[in-house]
Amino acid sequence: GAEIAFRRMMRYPPYSHLAEVVFEGGDIRRLARQAREFSEGVRRAGQGGEVQGPSRALGPIRTKGSQRLVVLVRSPRREDLLEILAPPLQAARSVRSVQLLP
Repeated sequence: GAEIAFRRMMRYPPYSHLAEVVFEGGDIRRLARQAREFSEGVRRAGQGGEVQGPSRALGPIRTKGSQRLVVLVRSPRREDLLEILAPPLQAARSVRSVQLLP
């Protein structure tokens, strides 16, 4: 129905592969700089990857005084997504989690 049409139009899973990269730390400026550097690294990798963010992560914060930012990376092929993510993830600091969908 409408959800499938929306997902196809927005290139969300199952019509693409998506990685959610969460950055966490106490200093929002440092965290934002690291998340932007990661996003730029993904953009430089090319290979058809799209980047959204960084933006503030939704949901509860696990520890008081901690900030979270999220970067979404989308690619038509899972193999390309993994290749796109590898170099920027190796250089990134403050990455709390990486979740691949689907």
